[in-house]
Amino acid sequence: MKRCPPIGVDLGAHSIKAVQFDPGGGVVAAADIARQDPSLPINETDIVHLRGVLYRRGFMGSRIVLGAPKSMIQRVTLDLPPLDSGAPIEQIAQSELCRQRELLPGSFEFRWHESPQPPRHASGARAVTELCTHQSANSLLDLIEAQGFDPVALHSQSTAYAALATSNGSAATVAVVDLGWSDATILTARRGEVRFIRAVSSAGLGALVGSERWLAESLGDALRDALIEGDSSPLAEPEFETLLKRYRASVGAEIRSSVEYLEGCNDEEVPSTLIVLGGGSVVPGVREDLIRIVGRAEPAGLVDISAGIGIAGALASSGSRAIPSEDAEDINAEAHAHGKAAA
Repeated sequence: MKRCPPIGVDLGAHSIKAVQFDPGGGVVAAADIARQDPSLPINETDIVHLRGVLYRRGFMGSRIVLGAPKSMIQRVTLDLPPLDSGAPIEQIAQSELCRQRELLPGSFEFRWHESPQPPRHASGARAVTELCTHQSANSLLDLIEAQGFDPVALHSQSTAYAALATSNGSAATVAVVDLGWSDATILTARRGEVRFIRAVSSAGLGALVGSERWLAESLGDALRDALIEGDSSPLAEPEFETLLKRYRASVGAEIRSSVEYLEGCNDEEVPSTLIVLGGGSVVPGVREDLIRIVGRAEPAGLVDISAGIGIAGALASSGSRAIPSEDAEDINAEAHAHGKAAA
């Protein structure tokens, strides 16, 4: 008997999104589940609720591909020797992560990519690493398995972005801009590999709303709910006009800075296609701003991914890109059934 295709589950801070495709790529079911208390880490209440919703919405099977919560992943930038120097790059990176984060060797998994640099700074390798401790990953997977799920793979946020960016098979550089509550993230990927990533907390929706003392609690809640749910209709209220203009300006400035940096590195690093995700994507005008900024002289193409299922859909369709088990060497190895995995 054939197994059901895996369910992609994106564990966000404010909502949990799930998508399942049939073998032909059609959507079997999709769900966007608001978390009861976004201030808490993912917990048993969330997973019990998820299980019930998936059953009622017609999802099939128990195999899931998980997108790890941002809070589980630590991102560290390292300056390493040139990749062609013959130096043991992996060992150097691991030792430096142990030193900086006060971790024991073997207590975490990590992956890294060489970030593009302008020619004048290219004497060494600038590595962006992502690590997750075994303790954090195992705690999450224990919660998942306790509710009867079979976790097939655990992705970091950046590998999920990269899968989404290259899901159409294009060899061109694609930019993913995720306008979330805690930060605004821009990532570029090419041929399935992460090339550049930058997260800016000051351009997050939460930072903007929290900075406005005049915003009455009821209005603040209405704005937050509209952005999280991807509903642009409440944003037309006059009370929000100045606030949303500031948000567009803040996001635009940060994304423009990143694009200008990439232009100074190599023409191949400049994205030609743009994917916009997150609650901030429904702010009127923000997508048009980003198309102009990324496209510069010529408007970038916009791959219009629903803010509701983008990352979860990428997870569902790329179950082979797994985060490794404790005794696996490859960062994309399949996670063991009992959760000895890390991102």
